[in-house]
Amino acid sequence: MDFLPSADKHFSNLVEAVYRYWLLNLLFSKKPSIFALSYFVFYLGYLSVSSNDLQAQAKKLEWKLSPRDVLELNEFHDVKFRVPGQEVRRQDKNRIVLLVEDCSVKSCRIDSRFDTYVRYGNLKGPFRKEQTFESKFFIQKNGLYTVPDEYAVPNLRSVPGFPDHEVEPGDSWSMPAEESFDFNGARFKIPVKAEYTSFGNKEWSWDGFKGRGEKIHYSYPIFYQNPNPSSANLPVKVYGMARGVVYFDAEQGVPQYKDIKLSYTFVYRDGRITEGNFHINGVYQYRKKLTDVAKNELGDKVRKQLGVSANPDDSKSDNPINVRNTEEGISISMDSILFDTDKYDLKEKAIQQLGKIAKVLEQHPDREIRISGHTDNQGGSDYNLKLSENRAKSVLDSLVKKYNLESNRLSYQGYGDTKPIASNKTEDGRKQNRRVDITIVLE
Repeated sequence: MDFLPSADKHFSNLVEAVYRYWLLNLLFSKKPSIFALSYFVFYLGYLSVSSNDLQAQAKKLEWKLSPRDVLELNEFHDVKFRVPGQEVRRQDKNRIVLLVEDCSVKSCRIDSRFDTYVRYGNLKGPFRKEQTFESKFFIQKNGLYTVPDEYAVPNLRSVPGFPDHEVEPGDSWSMPAEESFDFNGARFKIPVKAEYTSFGNKEWSWDGFKGRGEKIHYSYPIFYQNPNPSSANLPVKVYGMARGVVYFDAEQGVPQYKDIKLSYTFVYRDGRITEGNFHINGVYQYRKKLTDVAKNELGDKVRKQLGVSANPDDSKSDNPINVRNTEEGISISMDSILFDTDKYDLKEKAIQQLGKIAKVLEQHPDREIRISGHTDNQGGSDYNLKLSENRAKSVLDSLVKKYNLESNRLSYQGYGDTKPIASNKTEDGRKQNRRVDITIVLE
């Protein structure tokens, strides 16, 4: 019955049932047979169930954000670059936090922070924190972004995008999207056309994470020709391909997980050609923004667990741990006496203190842990920077190897003397500045 019109599925199904009933009567008897009548009743029941099933699967896909929503995306990138005479492998991590400031009927204004991390050699191990970018932009309900030109991030924009009608498994649609590239401060955007196909509600799992959502495949070609390349370091052509799958929570109106493969070829004015290949897995976490009261309560809880007073003047003089509320979250500071002078190997006392801290960190499995090393302003800047980084990495390695914390959620960075918490003019102030901070990142 393929000739029946598809505009009205229920009418078509009823006509088909009557047709099948008439055909069975014609085959078996001039009078209505019991077999034909039974089959007619059975088929009508089947059509009713199928119709309800189709209606249940047809869903309106759209972003459903509201003020104070926080959507955190942790992306892990397997990266391979080919340049003339060399191949470079590394693993990147991006931590992207989207905070919804306010919303209108059609869109929401987003305040976002993008933290980048890297580890070379395509090996497991700790990530080194690299850069931080900030951006403000709008997300419409259909997934389309509006990003002011002053912001380089997000790099991939308006994916996933959704049509203005309900979607059933097997449905396909097209939506505009955009990729943004930054080459040594020179920025250009490449518009693309993403082709989507829905595969219905499916389960997903990756690296211990799992969930269930609307499975959507997408792909798009990439091509860009720079009309006025101002530098030999800028490509004159960019072409490539993107293929991915995203799982979307239709009820909550946010993505859950994505798996993307990107390939780029960059052609330069002098004839050089470089290639970049990315395999990206990303897991989303949805929550509400913590209030100041909740942050303070969490800080007090951590202090109590570690035996630290909220008032530094009341702390025991031999306590090598301090706890502070910071812009990033709750920072646990380890005193410099846990290291020998100019060394970064942990003393036995430091390892014991880390055991207490590890028990606290285990209670926050969904939070990123940042480990940062700091020095006073005595000595050369380059030396202090390297010493602070080595001390931060030493603390991270101990948390992973001795206390089995997951390395993928830990990162380290050395700051030297660039982030003092006290004056370097006094010995007491310099002592406070010589520290390693272990921060439970809250936003």
